[in-house]
Amino acid sequence: MTWGNGASLACPVPFDSRSVLLDLQTLECQLAKVPRHLEALHLAWARPDPGGVLRATALAECHIRTMALTAGRLKAQVVAADDLGETVESLSELGLRAARMVVLAELPTLRELACPVPGHGPSPGLSWGRFRGIDDLTVCVHDELNSITTEWRTGRSRARSDRPAFRAGLRAAYALMRKLGTASEFARFLWDGRHRADWPALQALCGRASLALTMRLDVEPEMPLMIHVKPAKDRAAERAS
Repeated sequence: MTWGNGASLACPVPFDSRSVLLDLQTLECQLAKVPRHLEALHLAWARPDPGGVLRATALAECHIRTMALTAGRLKAQVVAADDLGETVESLSELGLRAARMVVLAELPTLRELACPVPGHGPSPGLSWGRFRGIDDLTVCVHDELNSITTEWRTGRSRARSDRPAFRAGLRAAYALMRKLGTASEFARFLWDGRHRADWPALQALCGRASLALTMRLDVEPEMPLMIHVKPAKDRAAERAS
């Protein structure tokens, strides 16, 4: 499923990292179910059962429409917020851009948690590891995300003419995102934060950022998601031949 140039958004949708993350999780589950629908269609077509074909097709089309609604909600928020253009070449790209924005949107909240409000007493201590504090962490995470973005945008500029390069760029970008979320100094910080039961706000924030960085949405952009059903007269002609 490929996304082309869409109309300009007249009313930008405020970016809500929590709702975007929920839609990302939903899309991840929906993508995982696509092969099951494709298999059901193939099995139905292999049998002389027109009713089975119709049922499998209806279920597959319903699933695709539901995915389109999820992707539409994501696109409305992400395109309005990330300043990377309105063109979205695939669901994989949409997922990558959404995950990136979730992390960026959580950093200001992390800064607020790390900087105690005057008159409200000190905040519980944070373990910065190799970071020199919240400023250093913020700069490092921004730089890493910008570096990842630069890499896949280079491939996106040739997405229509060189799909293999586009796919390779997306796979590499997802691998780098997962590395940032699982094997980096920021990952260590997030791991510590997720275990701070004494600080629920930090625990929830680190959980959201960690989840966004490790989403499994790097599907092949050429994945055959659209189902085309042959008219009944064509099926009858095939059986008669």
